[in-house]
Amino acid sequence: MRTEATTTRTVTGWNGSREVVETLATYTGTVESFSVYESDRSLRTVTLTDGDTFTTSAQALISPVGYIADAILGREIIAVASVHPETGREGLVRHIDLAV
Repeated sequence: MRTEATTTRTVTGWNGSREVVETLATYTGTVESFSVYESDRSLRTVTLTDGDTFTTSAQALISPVGYIADAILGREIIAVASVHPETGREGLVRHIDLAV
């Protein structure tokens, strides 16, 4: 299942503080299938049993198993991607957690 949430946070830098609006897409569910990059067999896309699909970065870390894509098949996962505030385009998932 894909859910989306928007939050506002204050970022402070050398030139002062500003408000930043962040939208995150969270995927939760059971992994039905996945694809990998042929070059190094790293995770590429993940499809959940409800049909939602997301794309990962080539170096997506799967906690607690590292980069072993086969470890997610049939497992409950949680994955988060950022959503661009102006275009609505979703970024790549860089980290996947196996649900306990």
